[in-house]
Amino acid sequence: MSAHKDDGLAARMAALARRKINDLRAEYTRATSKPANRLGRDALIKTLATMEAAPTPAKSPPATQRERERDPRLPAPGGSVRHVRRALSPEELARLLDAAERRPLEEATAYRKHRGVTPEQRVKLLALGRVRRLVYEVAAGTGLRRGELARLTWNDLDLEKRLLRIPAASSKSRKDQSLPLRSDLAEALAAHRGEGAAAKERVFAPPTFPNLRTLKRDLVAAGLAKAERSADGTLEFDLTDESGRSVDFHCLRMTAITGWVASGAHPRVVQALARHAKIETTMAVYTDVTLLDLRGAVEGTSLPTNVHARVST
Repeated sequence: MSAHKDDGLAARMAALARRKINDLRAEYTRATSKPANRLGRDALIKTLATMEAAPTPAKSPPATQRERERDPRLPAPGGSVRHVRRALSPEELARLLDAAERRPLEEATAYRKHRGVTPEQRVKLLALGRVRRLVYEVAAGTGLRRGELARLTWNDLDLEKRLLRIPAASSKSRKDQSLPLRSDLAEALAAHRGEGAAAKERVFAPPTFPNLRTLKRDLVAAGLAKAERSADGTLEFDLTDESGRSVDFHCLRMTAITGWVASGAHPRVVQALARHAKIETTMAVYTDVTLLDLRGAVEGTSLPTNVHARVST
């Protein structure tokens, strides 16, 4: 599996590098030909030519159907490596929410250990933490995609009727869609809105909406990911678990769908809430079976009484 994955990644990186090389060559070929710059330009073009001449890694051969069934990360017939996500357990989600809420103030306090945090800064940092927590709560409670959630406006919410609308311009299907909103989320959003928010304003202002790096740091603080400094001082993140499955923002959508399945909701209901065109997508891709109560399902069934009678005799 690792050979397939490494070869596929190397091939994509090589293709990207070659495009960059061509762009750089074109740019520097058009550069000024003054004597002071000519030597550096010619040396760069020669270096780019040497890089371009390097052999391209062989493309990973497609895995067989049987191999992909055993490990869905293997290259499909198109040669691409599938990104395998996982859902968060209720305990893991609780840790993420807690980390998102407390991290802004904790990190600011640690960074300003000599000057300290002023009362005004403390209020703002606590508010920022609450907003980040609410973003993750709404994502894991509604299954909204990141873009849909980031573009959500107050006009899209009916907090009295507990309904959420996804306009066609925002939804993946390009159709107007709606979802029932859990009562606790409706209450939390009402408290978040406060007074004076215009209907066209975004529910989560762009400066407060967690970006990818913020999510990664929240995951590390929650113990759901790892981070370490590289030789050049760059902070590198490892978002995969021991089975190779990864966690990102879209996993909160998977967490919502898996939670609905675990609650005993009918598969067709879960498909409707997930807004999937095919139920296979809901059940096979977005349902994390590792979080379902398989033992409970088995114990919930029993043999007919007449079979027991025959066995006992």
